[in-house]
Amino acid sequence: MTKRILLALGVVATSASLLAAPSVTSVTFSQEETGPRTVTVNYTLAGEAAIITMDVLTNNVSIGDANIQYLEGDVNRLVQPGDHQVRWYAQKSWPEHQIDDNTVKVRINAWSKSAPPNYMVVDLETPNNVRYYTSTNALPDGGLANRVYASSRLVMKYVEAKGVTYTMGSPSNARGYNANHAEHSATLSDNYYIGIYTITQGQWKRIIGWYPSYNCQPNPIENREFYPVQYAAFNEIREVAPVDDNTLVDASNVDSKGAKNIVGDATYAYPAAPATVSWLGQLSSHAGISFDLPSECEWEYACRAGNYGAKWGDGTAIKNADVDENLDKIGFYTSNSGRGINQVGLLAPNSWGLYDMHGNVWEWCLDFFQGNISSLNGAVNTTTNGVKRTERGGTFLHAAPTCYPGYRTYDEGNTRYPRVGFRVVSRIDP
Repeated sequence: MTKRILLALGVVATSASLLAAPSVTSVTFSQEETGPRTVTVNYTLAGEAAIITMDVLTNNVSIGDANIQYLEGDVNRLVQPGDHQVRWYAQKSWPEHQIDDNTVKVRINAWSKSAPPNYMVVDLETPNNVRYYTSTNALPDGGLANRVYASSRLVMKYVEAKGVTYTMGSPSNARGYNANHAEHSATLSDNYYIGIYTITQGQWKRIIGWYPSYNCQPNPIENREFYPVQYAAFNEIREVAPVDDNTLVDASNVDSKGAKNIVGDATYAYPAAPATVSWLGQLSSHAGISFDLPSECEWEYACRAGNYGAKWGDGTAIKNADVDENLDKIGFYTSNSGRGINQVGLLAPNSWGLYDMHGNVWEWCLDFFQGNISSLNGAVNTTTNGVKRTERGGTFLHAAPTCYPGYRTYDEGNTRYPRVGFRVVSRIDP
């Protein structure tokens, strides 16, 4: 027998930000008398456009995001002012529950665009389909356990960073320390979303139409969907149209190190937007919002996740050794990688839910490389330094010291390199 949820007469409507003026009014709901306990919620959004999320409470306690996954309509997305409707498939989402004392409430939350929910998800197969969620448990179809979120979806975590000053760089007692990594204060200028994974080959293909990383190692080959992009030059990520990987099969196009030059303008730099023909340009066009590479300061802030000094991004202590059991938990490096690249998201995330910030592949940053890190006060370094572009994070072939949050190196932006990938950010308008 189908069990029914008796909804309370009171519905809570809230605005999650005091910085803007979206408000929810005229909330009504009904439940189908027969069938799969589908609940219909109607509401009116007034003021400015807002991101709408929904919660369900019993005895004034949320039933949990994982139990409210099956929603459709004007929810988990940016909504314009007006009348709207949400449908919650309660039987599918929250089965085997009987509430018989009218204690269930529905809460509609309106989030300002300048203070959005914790997670943004971009559908890489359907244009202009961007969704927002309060946690990864709210992601439809099983959350991050479903590998669709590492191939045909792009999941990004909100980082509230505007005006934040933090200690950037490595302490002087860190193994492998040099002046290029020295600790200093940096102040960030924007809030931003950052990808929880490095961009995978599956995600690259959804935007361009072909797989990169012709020498990838996964077996069976179908698993390449979930491996990080390699051999992606900074220039083709941001400045020029990506070169079809078939051109790299010819050994005459590849040097002894496995690198290949990509034509591009070495002076093309932030704040100029990524070229429309580049991978980032095509991603931005597909999604209808702007994407870019993170600055060095943004990357390290997200990597550290509030953990400074001689600590990894999950708050565990750095052991100052080539092999570090704390790093084993969160990053693939020479000790635990099998000396090969690994799928994203297999190890634990850092304290902010970001995966593989340590090891696996180097990650391009937006900056021209600047040897004197103390000059990086939070802004992107746009001073041209030949074609040298900054990389962060270490790789599966590096020892622990190279995977420190403050460790930095560079490569030439007009060249594809093995073991170099990237993750993306989307900055929030102030």
